[in-house]
Parts: sequence; structure tokens; C-alpha cells
Amino acid sequence: SFPRVASASALARELKRGFHKTHGKDEGSVEDETKATIDSFQNHKQTRPALSVHDAKALVLKTAADARLLRRAVAESYRGANMLESYVSLNVEAFRKIVKKHDKLTGWSTQETYMKGLRELRVFHDDEIGNLRSNMEQYYLKIEETLCELEPERWERRFGENGSPR
Repeated sequence: SFPRVASASALARELKRGFHKTHGKDEGSVEDETKATIDSFQNHKQTRPALSVHDAKALVLKTAADARLLRRAVAESYRGANMLESYVSLNVEAFRKIVKKHDKLTGWSTQETYMKGLRELRVFHDDEIGNLRSNMEQYYLKIEETLCELEPERWERRFGENGSPR
């Protein structure tokens, strides 16, 4: 099988230098794998045999297929993060209404205390979901950029010959 590349420019460098199969990678996060792939392409000085045209085309097709799968996974993760945020928000709002109704029926004033305790639990951090979304958006755009470089007709379909969005 062909190695996965982090960008189309890394693929171009790889095609120019030839194909070298890597062995024995440990499982890690997507970020670790991406950084390791970029590092291996940038730091590898060993000369390799040139790729045949057939192998180069197969490598481009495999990389494009992998990029499409990765794009779909990032989009699904982004939707999942949005759904999680909505779920937590609805539960917090429901809890607030339940405590408000309790206070109304008992004449007590516990809503402020309970809501403060809930915020202190920090089950869901707004800044964390913001960072997560931002990272996923950057990954998605990088994948799209890679696909446009691997498939020039995709770029023309999306942006036309002059590069402006249609």
C-alpha cells in the first residue's frame, strides 16, 4: 500500500523523489500521524528509485480517496461536536427550569446555588469546544486544498478558471 501524505506539495515531492515504504508506525493521534508524515517527507535525505507513471497515478488516486474519507470523518466529528454542545445546553436549561419550578413551589431560593455548582463542575468547556471546532475547520480546509491540488478539475468546478468562487 502507499503511504499517506499530509499535503499535495508533500505528494509532489514524494513523486519527484520516488516511492519509499515506511514500516512499523505506532498508533497515535491524527495530529501525531500528520506531523510524523510531514517530518518524514521533509527530513528524509535517502535517494529512492523513481516511480513508474502507473504507480504515480495509483498513488495520487489512493491519496485522493484517503483524503475524501478523512474529509468525511472530520465533517462527521464536527457535527458530533455541535450535537454534543446542543445536548449539554438543553440539559443545563432543563435543569435550570426544574430548579426554578422547585423554588417556586417551595418558596426557597436555591436556583443560584445549584446553577453555580453546575458551572463549577465544568462538564462542558466552551473554550474547549471552540478550539476543537477551530482545529476541525482547519483540517477540513487543508483536506479540501489537498483534494483541489490532486484533482485540478475539482478546483475548476468549485472556483472557475480565475480562482473566484462560483
